[in-house]
Amino acid sequence: MMQKLKTMKFFKLASTDHSSAMAELETLNCNVNTGASEQPNESEVKDIIMDNGEMVDFVLVYDAEDCKTPQRGPFKNEDKETIRAIFENNLRLTGVVLEKEIVNSLTFIKINVPPTVLKTYCELLKMKMPLREEKSVKLYPEEFNVMGSMKTACKKLIRYCVTIDPSKNYHEETTLYAEYSRNKFYLFDEDSPTFFTPSIRILVIDYILNRTRWTENDDDLESVGIQTLIDNDVYKAAYPVHDGSYNEEGCLRNCLRRDWAQLRKWIRLQPIDDVKNYLGVKFGFYFAWLGFYTALLIPASFLGLTVFLYGYFTLREDPISSFICNNGTNFIMCPVCDKNCRYWNISETCFGSKITYLFDNNFSVVFAFLLSVWATFFLELWKRHAAVLSHRWGLSDYTTQWEHPCPEYLAKLAHSKKKKVNMETGLVEPVVSFWFHTLPTVLFSYTVVIFFILVALAAVGSIVIYRMWINNVHTFVDNATGLSKYASAIVPVVAGFLNLASIMILGQVYNKVANYLTTLELPRTQTEFDKSMTIKMYIFQFVNYYASIMYIAFFKGKFVGYPRKYNKILGYRQEECTGGACLTELSIQLAIIMGGQQFYGTILEMVVPAGWNWFNRYSLTKKNDETNGSVKVKRQRWAEDYKLLEWSKQELFSEYLEIAIQYGFVTLFAAAFPLAPLLALINNIFELRLDAQKFLKYYRRPVPYQVPNIGVWYRIFDIIGKLAVIFNAAIIAFSSNFIPLLVHWWDDNPEPFMEFSTSIFHTVDYRNTSTIPSNSVGNITVCRYFGYRDDNSYKHTKVHFKILAMRLLFIFLFQNAVFTLKTAAQWLIPDVPQKLSERMRREARIVTQLMIKREKESAINNMAAVDEDNLYSDKRNQCELFLNRC
Repeated sequence: MMQKLKTMKFFKLASTDHSSAMAELETLNCNVNTGASEQPNESEVKDIIMDNGEMVDFVLVYDAEDCKTPQRGPFKNEDKETIRAIFENNLRLTGVVLEKEIVNSLTFIKINVPPTVLKTYCELLKMKMPLREEKSVKLYPEEFNVMGSMKTACKKLIRYCVTIDPSKNYHEETTLYAEYSRNKFYLFDEDSPTFFTPSIRILVIDYILNRTRWTENDDDLESVGIQTLIDNDVYKAAYPVHDGSYNEEGCLRNCLRRDWAQLRKWIRLQPIDDVKNYLGVKFGFYFAWLGFYTALLIPASFLGLTVFLYGYFTLREDPISSFICNNGTNFIMCPVCDKNCRYWNISETCFGSKITYLFDNNFSVVFAFLLSVWATFFLELWKRHAAVLSHRWGLSDYTTQWEHPCPEYLAKLAHSKKKKVNMETGLVEPVVSFWFHTLPTVLFSYTVVIFFILVALAAVGSIVIYRMWINNVHTFVDNATGLSKYASAIVPVVAGFLNLASIMILGQVYNKVANYLTTLELPRTQTEFDKSMTIKMYIFQFVNYYASIMYIAFFKGKFVGYPRKYNKILGYRQEECTGGACLTELSIQLAIIMGGQQFYGTILEMVVPAGWNWFNRYSLTKKNDETNGSVKVKRQRWAEDYKLLEWSKQELFSEYLEIAIQYGFVTLFAAAFPLAPLLALINNIFELRLDAQKFLKYYRRPVPYQVPNIGVWYRIFDIIGKLAVIFNAAIIAFSSNFIPLLVHWWDDNPEPFMEFSTSIFHTVDYRNTSTIPSNSVGNITVCRYFGYRDDNSYKHTKVHFKILAMRLLFIFLFQNAVFTLKTAAQWLIPDVPQKLSERMRREARIVTQLMIKREKESAINNMAAVDEDNLYSDKRNQCELFLNRC
C-alpha cells in the first residue's frame, strides 16, 4: 500500500514540475523508508557498491584542491561545497545510493540505483522491457520448402566465413517486449539479474542527475541539473563506468576490442547487438548504418573501377586523344591571356586528354545512371534493415514524442506561464512562444547561416580570381620560364589545396556558430537539437565543400566568349577548359578535397584523442606522484575512467557529417570521378574499425540514449540521392564530350572531331582587341578556339544550338528514366520486410494473449487469497461464539 501511495504521488508530482516533486519526494521517502522492506540493509548496499566496481553505475568527480585555488566560475569556493552537499542530499531523496571515495586529491561519488527506483523510472520513461519467457509459446511454426532451405544453407555458409561468432543467430530470437508497468509486474521477469541492463541503469541515473536541484529553495526552478554544475566547475565530471579495462579479459569492452575494434577484423561482420548493448542504441545504429553503407559500396566500387579499366584498355580507340597526340602539332590554338601569351599547339594537352578519357568514356553514362539507381536501392534496403534492428532492440513503436524535455529547456522556461499537456508522456510542460521567441530566433539563425554561405562563396570566388590572375601573369606562362607546360597541372593542384584549407577553417568556425545558434533556439529535446543543428551544418557544408567543384563542373569555360570579345571579371579573362573539357581538372579537385577531407578527419578522430588521452594521463600521474611521493596507489575502474576523454553531444554528429559529405562526393559527381566509390570504400574500412577503437579506448562510456533510427540523416541522404540525378545529368551534358561526340557521329561528319568542336579566328582581327600575343609572327594567320561559331562573323552556328538542344534533351531523358526507376524501386520494395511484418503481427497477438492469461492468473490468485481470508474469518467467528457460549 505504501509503495502504491509513493507511485501515485510521484506521477502527480511529475506532471507539475521537478522542483515541487523533489520537495514532496523527500517527505515520501522519509515516510516510506520507515518500513524495513523498502530500503536495502547495510550489507546489501555494501555488496552493491563495492563489488569490484562492477555495480557502480555512475560516478561524479570533484577536486578537493580547488578550494585552495583562486575562484573559477560564478560560485565561490566555499559555496561549491554547500552546493555539492545539497545536490547529493537531493540525489539520496530520489532513492539512489551514494558512496564517497577519495583518491589523492580527487573525490569520487559512486552512484547505484536500487531496483525500486529503477522500476519507478522505467515506468515514467515508458521503456520497453522483455516479457517473461513462455515455454509453451511457439512464435514461428516450422515450414519446409526447398528454396528456403537452400537460402538458409547459403546464409549459414556466409555467416561462418564473415561472422565473428557463427553460433549467434539474432534473427531467430523470440524475445517479446512490452511497455513496462509496475502494476503488471507479473508480465516481467523482474527477479532476473539481467532484467535491468547496464544501459537502463545508466539512462535512469542520467535522467535523475539532469533533473535534480542543487539549491534548497523550492521556488528556484533554474538551479537544476548536473551539467550546470560541471560547466561552473562544481564537479569535474559525471560519467558511467566501463565494465572493465580495455585489455582486461572477461568484460564486454575487451570482447569488443578483440572481435571488433581491430583492423585485421575488417572482413568480419560487426557484433552489432553487443555494440548496442555496450555503447547504446545511438552507436548501434551509427555503426550498423556505416557497415551497411560500406558493404553496398562494393558493387559501386566495382562499377567505377570498370569505367576506369574500360578507358585504359580502349584508350587507343579514343578519337580525341588520338588526334591530339598524333596530329596536334599543327593545330594552333589562340593565346589563353591578353598580354604576352603565345600561340600553342593542341598536342601540349596530350597527357591531359588521355587522363580525361579514363573517366569520360562510353561507359561513364551507364555508370552515372546505375549509381543514381544504386543510391535509391541503398536507402530502401537500409530502411528495411533499420526496421529489423528496431524490432530486435524493442524500439519498433518508439517515438521521439516520448522523449522528455532537456533540463536546459525546463530551466530557461521555469517561469513561463504558457504550458500544455504532452499527450504522449502525460506531463505538463512549458511551451516556447512562437511569435516572441521561436520565429525571431529561427529568422536570426538562418540569416547568419546565409551570411556564412556567402562567406564560403566569397572564399571560392577569391580562389577563382587567383586562378585567373595566375593565368594572366606573364612570368608564369611565358615559355622562357620553362613553367608554361606545367601550368595546366600546377594551377589546379595549388587551387585545390587552397580550397581545402579554406573549407577546413570555415568549417571549424561555423561549427561553433551553429552550436550557439541552435542553443539560442531553445529546442525542447536533444533530438530536436540534433535535427536543427544537422540542418544548419549540412546546408553550410554542402556549399563549403561542393562550391568549387560545382564551379568547375558547371561554370568554368562556359561563358568565356571568343577572341574578339572575351568576357572578363575584374579585368581578367575567365578560365578555359583545356582540351575542350574540364573533367580532368574536376577529377583533380575531387581527389584533393575528398582525400584531404578524409585524411583530416582521420587525424582529428585518432591522433587528437590519443594525444589528449596521453596528456590527461600524464598530468594526473604527475599530480599524483607529487602528492604521494613514490607511493603507488592502486586505482579502481572509476578512477581510471576519469583519465579518459569526455563525451560531447556532437561526437556522433561529426561522424555522420563526415560520411554524409563523402556520400555527396560518391553520388553527386559520379560521372566526373568514377573512382570515388573505391576511395570511399577503402576509407570506410579503416574508418569503421578506427572509430570502434577510438570510442572503446580513448573515451569514457557514453550514456546510451535511445533513438528509433538514424534520424534526420536519412532525409539528407535521400535529398542527396535526388540531387545526384540532376548533377550527373548536367555533368555529362555540359562538362563532358559525350553529347558533341554523339552529334558528330549522328551527322556522320567527315572532319576530325577536334576540327568539328573548334572554330577559326583570324589573327588579323587581334588588332581591334586588347590581346597582344607574344609570338604573333606573320606566318600564323589563323588560330582555333573551342566553340561553334562562324569563321567570319563569329556568331553561333546551327550546330551550337543543335548541341545545346541535345544537351537539354539528354538531361530531361536521363532524369525521367532514373526517377521512374527510383519511384518503381520505392514502390516495389516495402519499408518493412514481409516476414518481419508478419512476425510483428504475430508477436502483438501473442503479447496480448500472454497479458490476458497472466491477468486471469493474477485475478484467480487474488480471489483465492480473498476466499482464504474469508474462510479464516468465518472459522474465527465460530470459535469466538463457541467460547462465549461456554
